[in-house]
Amino acid sequence: MLLLLTRVVVAGQDTVTVMVYNLLYYGQNTSFCNQQNNNVDFKDGYLRTILARTRPDIFAVNEMGRNPDNATRLLNNVLNHDGEQRFAHATHTNTANSTIVNMLFYDQEKFGMYNEAVLANEVRDINLYTLYYRSPGLETGQQDTIFLSCIVAHFKAGSTANDQQRRLLEAQQAMGYIEQHN
Repeated sequence: MLLLLTRVVVAGQDTVTVMVYNLLYYGQNTSFCNQQNNNVDFKDGYLRTILARTRPDIFAVNEMGRNPDNATRLLNNVLNHDGEQRFAHATHTNTANSTIVNMLFYDQEKFGMYNEAVLANEVRDINLYTLYYRSPGLETGQQDTIFLSCIVAHFKAGSTANDQQRRLLEAQQAMGYIEQHN
């Protein structure tokens, strides 16, 4: 399970916390992850505890089950529970027809979604999101904004030479997109 937590200062005035988390087949039953050993109700409770401590403004996840309802469930049962309504999520994609997908959740009081793109590949989508910071004077035109681009990817796992080559191609695909789109 991967957990990455980063704090960034935006425009010298605000702190932004970014967290990346591998959900380990959240909402997706397999022969090795099922309702007994990978219960989504339990995961929701654990995630509420983790997120209450870390308080991310941007929360990117991997290994969410392919059903779009999983993103809605996590949004409503974990991020926006107990009357909270700050969080939104990006558009669900699965052009690679994988059993697991990526997702990006963000505090919509701090950020708005500016652009979404998906790099389809053979294994899983690579998602690219550009958020804009909702600066205090942005709506009145008194202040400009900052754009923040996030790439959410879960490259091919495994230790074979073929797996390593697949990961290299996925990374090159993402870097090529970045180079072409500045």
